[in-house]
Amino acid sequence: MVCRWRLAEAQNWRCAYCSAVMTSEPGGPTEATRDHVVPRSVGGDDSSQNLVAACFSCNVVKADLDAWGFARARMRAVRARRWLPGQWPSLETCVRIRSDVQEDELDYLLNAWRARRGVPSPTKGDRRAMREQAERLGIVFHEPAASEGAEC
Repeated sequence: MVCRWRLAEAQNWRCAYCSAVMTSEPGGPTEATRDHVVPRSVGGDDSSQNLVAACFSCNVVKADLDAWGFARARMRAVRARRWLPGQWPSLETCVRIRSDVQEDELDYLLNAWRARRGVPSPTKGDRRAMREQAERLGIVFHEPAASEGAEC
């Protein structure tokens, strides 16, 4: 098993998701932690290829989300100055990031379904219409619950 210190050293003590400088001191938002790129809950393992060093705040909010989707949503939050590196996010930001990742996954699923059936993808599809269509197709879309954001 790869320890968080070695991962942090390999990444020059920078978070894989927000590039914040991480510390070894426990309890703060910049504490260095091990994160699974593919979460163990969906079949990821503890191999070195599946582990990165992440600051505690990114690791807590990411939880079981797709790493690449989370990283994109995290960078959007940094650019919009909603969640700066090395800080705790607001509850609203936690919920928004989880929702953004789910929206990205929904877009991917719908576009993949359309491509398999030869249906053209929407140019700037209306989210509500896409959700309704997803439900008709049997794709379940979960809105983030208030309790999910409370974990942040």
